[in-house]
Amino acid sequence: MNDDLLKIINESSLNNIQQELKKLFLMSEKSNFSLSENDLNDILKLVLNRMHKNHVNEEVNKIKVELLSSKAILYIEKSMFKFMTVLYSIELIPYIKNNQLAFQINKINLGSINISKESAAKSLQNFNSEFIKVDEENMCIICNVDMPKNISLKNIRIKDKKIEIKW
Repeated sequence: MNDDLLKIINESSLNNIQQELKKLFLMSEKSNFSLSENDLNDILKLVLNRMHKNHVNEEVNKIKVELLSSKAILYIEKSMFKFMTVLYSIELIPYIKNNQLAFQINKINLGSINISKESAAKSLQNFNSEFIKVDEENMCIICNVDMPKNISLKNIRIKDKKIEIKW
């Protein structure tokens, strides 16, 4: 991934990030864009560091994504009661909602225990930020990045450990 984009994500406001992403889409000679599993994990690390700097979700120790054939698994390691660590695994299916990248919450486990989507969506509300919005009613996570007006997202899929977005 473009190191400049990682720097922008780390240091900029959402507005600047959106502007840079718009430039990236507009300057692309292709009508697609992909992010590897490593790219996504780099972005998640930056977002987590940024949340910690702002004293938000400080109990979250690690966050990682794994891309499988048609879904993503988001792993969140969280401290509880200052002496115990738990691991959430959230199965997500990518799709497009109102010209934004979204992930349908398919299944959530706390350790090996399956927990209801409703209670999990409520606890995921803590992750609402300038970058993502948890839509509890529709059981999904929406990336909070506005697309340029002349770009309409057509398709999203996971292939070869990459998320591919077509417009």
